[in-house]
Amino acid sequence: MSLFSNLDSRLGITRGDLTILTFVTATALAGFIYTTFFDTRPPLVQQREMRQMVRRHDSIVALHRDARLADLRQTAAVPDSAPAWTPPTSEDAERDEIIEKAAAPSASSGKKEQLAGPININSASKDALMKLPGVGEKTADAIIAMRAHLPFRKPEDIMNVKGIGEKKFEKMKAYIAVQ
Repeated sequence: MSLFSNLDSRLGITRGDLTILTFVTATALAGFIYTTFFDTRPPLVQQREMRQMVRRHDSIVALHRDARLADLRQTAAVPDSAPAWTPPTSEDAERDEIIEKAAAPSASSGKKEQLAGPININSASKDALMKLPGVGEKTADAIIAMRAHLPFRKPEDIMNVKGIGEKKFEKMKAYIAVQ
């Protein structure tokens, strides 16, 4: 009776499983013998090589993570039913300036004047945003910071800005636009 047949009957595994187990064991033993007796590289070189491989792995993982985040941002920014966002053009800036000039407060009044038309919250300047009802300097800065990451898709998105709730939004919704 051969060694394989004897182990096969005692362990209750198939001949194929036993062959694979023998191969894996022999390979592990050969690797141990090689690294213990024949590998002449100093341990510091091995550690340096391992650190380089870890850095490469980390950079590849970071690239994939950044690509996934970019894909998520892109799909979140453009839903199927909404038109794609385009950066503000010089025409948008000119229109906002005209609206700002028309809505500029008079020197005699201490209150904010009503705006002549809606302001594009994706391209308006800080001063133009501060003319909206309930928007001060800090809130205007928060709006600008929010749109730097992801442009507003609809006027209701402005409620995601800290300091703007439903009441403030109700006061300003007639004066804001998203293009």
